[in-house]
Amino acid sequence: MKKFIFGNKGIILLLFTFLTAHCVFAQKSSISGKVIDVKGAVIAGASVKLKDAKIGVVSNDEGKFTLSVNASTNTTIIVSYVGYDDQSLVVADFAKELVVVLKEAGSTLSSVVVTANNSRRSQMEMPISVTTFSASKIASLRFNSNADILRVVPGITAEGGGGDVAANIFVRGLPSGGQYQFTPLQIDGMPVVGTMGLNSSAPDVYFRNDLGFNNIEFVRGGSSTLFGAGSVAGIINYASKYGSNQSKTMIETEFASPGKVRFDFNTGGAITENSLFYNISGTYRYDEGPIRTGLTSNGYQVRGNIRKVINNGFLTVHFQMIDDKAQFLLPYPLTSNRERPVGWDGNTIYSLQTAAATLLTARTPNGLYQSQAANGAFTKGGYIMVDFQKEFESGWKLNAKIRSAKYQHQFNFFGTDGSGRNPLTQANFLKTITGAVSGTYTYADDNTPVNANALVLQNNMTDRNRPLNEMSTLMTLSKTFKTGNINHNFTMGFFGSRTEAVDFNLQLRFLSEFKDQPRLLNLTTVDANNISTRFTSNGVAAVPGYTNKTITSRKTAFYLSDEMQIGKLKLDAGLRFEKISANGSIEKSATARNADGINVAFGTGAFDRFNVSTSDWALALAASYPITDHINAYANFSKGFFFPELRGLSVRYNNGIPAYPIFKPEKINQYEAGMKFNYSKLTLTAAYFSATLNDRLLVQFLNVGGAIQELSRFISTKSSGFEGTVDYEFAKNLHFISSVTAQKATYTKDETTPTNVGKWVERQPQFMYDAGLYYANKTFDISFSNNYQGKRFGNASNLVSLDPYSIARLTAGYNFSLDSKSSLRVSGGIFNMFNSEGITEGNPRAGDVQTNSGDFFVGRPILPRSYYVRLTFTF
Repeated sequence: MKKFIFGNKGIILLLFTFLTAHCVFAQKSSISGKVIDVKGAVIAGASVKLKDAKIGVVSNDEGKFTLSVNASTNTTIIVSYVGYDDQSLVVADFAKELVVVLKEAGSTLSSVVVTANNSRRSQMEMPISVTTFSASKIASLRFNSNADILRVVPGITAEGGGGDVAANIFVRGLPSGGQYQFTPLQIDGMPVVGTMGLNSSAPDVYFRNDLGFNNIEFVRGGSSTLFGAGSVAGIINYASKYGSNQSKTMIETEFASPGKVRFDFNTGGAITENSLFYNISGTYRYDEGPIRTGLTSNGYQVRGNIRKVINNGFLTVHFQMIDDKAQFLLPYPLTSNRERPVGWDGNTIYSLQTAAATLLTARTPNGLYQSQAANGAFTKGGYIMVDFQKEFESGWKLNAKIRSAKYQHQFNFFGTDGSGRNPLTQANFLKTITGAVSGTYTYADDNTPVNANALVLQNNMTDRNRPLNEMSTLMTLSKTFKTGNINHNFTMGFFGSRTEAVDFNLQLRFLSEFKDQPRLLNLTTVDANNISTRFTSNGVAAVPGYTNKTITSRKTAFYLSDEMQIGKLKLDAGLRFEKISANGSIEKSATARNADGINVAFGTGAFDRFNVSTSDWALALAASYPITDHINAYANFSKGFFFPELRGLSVRYNNGIPAYPIFKPEKINQYEAGMKFNYSKLTLTAAYFSATLNDRLLVQFLNVGGAIQELSRFISTKSSGFEGTVDYEFAKNLHFISSVTAQKATYTKDETTPTNVGKWVERQPQFMYDAGLYYANKTFDISFSNNYQGKRFGNASNLVSLDPYSIARLTAGYNFSLDSKSSLRVSGGIFNMFNSEGITEGNPRAGDVQTNSGDFFVGRPILPRSYYVRLTFTF
């Protein structure tokens, strides 16, 4: 693989902006104080400003602040911090030092969001939809993967892949196979992957949730989504914790069913008081999986930052090291009633994954190949990022980042071959699949006869080796100024990245019994001429698929935006121009019969190559206006684009010549209008949204002649709907919190199957909600919630309907005070409390071929009920 040359990239909103410190004009008096949370911990970086004024300061690393004012008494100040409720205080005695206690805001509209323009805005006043999760909220939602966290966000459909990683995320009815294709993941304002679609791995495979994250934000619309890597559909940003003069350490142990042990820590403090700070987090996990398959997973991650405070700014070095593997569960044959089937041994089949597949080997012209099934979704590597932020005397604020990442990554998974081959009796398999008149089945590991009652099944093991290297950079300049009666927060910036990824795939088709954790089978057949043939060797029936690609992408973007305020009216406007260029090599493959008598696909050493480039621009406009002190109206519009997934070009090229011109931007227009209501005990949001996507190159893995291939087609869609949220405190510390989405998403174009026009976009619920009761005081908290996913379709032809399902969750925790600075928290939770059954997807490898009929239905069930207990020690 080529070594990296340089890189660029960056981005976005929210950032920890602890330090947008405003220098103040000389004043007559000052107000001093300290900012803490409800547990007494200091809050560094809290914003303190006069009411209705731009003048402000931030609390230092001890939580202390001094604000100069012109008055001498009865002055109102506003204290705010990301993820907390604003605190408004009338100060009468300037000689007395204040103690300001901020309460965690959760999802309320009063919490502060830091935009990519480095401005601080409450969610109430922003002209876009924003969802924020604090660290404690993340902990309560985290069960198996990011899907457990994101499925409570309105407008998002989240499907868990069975392990910690590879969640499928869909937003506002936009068509995709998941993988966060329209909602890039960021950590501390920089994309996890700068160019999506070099392979089909989701970006969440490159990191793990840990105690070092301070909050998560999901922003939809507005000029902030134009920054960094950019995505007008929305951006999900994970923001890290930072150290301060007050040392703080958390140690957590988790025990979860059926066989998971996890250890986490987070520690932060000062290396040099008031100058140099650190924060480090780590996690180690041993996991037998949410479903026992005999394939265990384990690994670790260490992540952190070191921050140096400089004059009016800081320099931060972020780093990550990861070596971890996780499970990934794909659809498998269920009963015709879509229930988990029972094997010949009388036991329920929860998965066809099996440790026996680690023995799969096949002779190829390139040598002996052994499956990497034991590694599952494996990631090893990390990143280092340097972040420099400074405010100059001129008022300009500079934010510059550079990030280098390098990962070894495998994504190995089991899955039916998609051809509709269901479990068969041994006699029917011989007749319909092999055409033989007789045969002998034996177990591949010990050559003993197979139970006569066992059904048999052909299955695929797909090994994917996907190393990735990336260099990215971001530079943003922003300044607040006034022209006439208009206040401006102007930003201009640059983002660039160079990403290189390999996508090596090899498929092994094997024969097994149809039972939980099946054993592999060997089959020797006899034809009508009494000729004996080995159908399998060591369980392997064929190596039907081989691909080997290397793709390099280079992106360059420039953007401008202005957050304006004219009286009570707030206006946002932003413009982005971006260019992408890419080149790739795709190895040609051939098929031959090996010495064991099975067909093997292999690489020939000859390559097709392509070079493509294109560019486009995006525009975002937004406005918000406070109708009253408690009601805000907003609207936004964006004209944007997505670049086609580069992995989809392989089937469009032949010897470097495109089948027809295809590498062009995919156009998307979005509208949103809504209202936000914020009262002392009640917050409400209601919004209408619309999205029109044109000429998208949709890439799918489909079965072609028994091998899984990447096929692409052009489609267009339109979607619209309603999103709403409510947070009502109907008793002290007891909240009812809910989000709801009703949407319609249909095809307006399908080049391959024109009859799909007018039909629903697959895997997009027509209605979904999350609702629950949440109680929390200083020592005890408990919550019960239910997540509902409405009717969906499993394919674009709408021949497969997927019934609604619900997942109920219960969590509770109790905090024991050990001394003034130490505590022990005992918490627990139940996922899928009522052990509900439901199907998240049908058989995506079958595409439009799958129907509702037949003895078996291939689908992926939701995970069964599971439990966890956590012990968290803080000191």
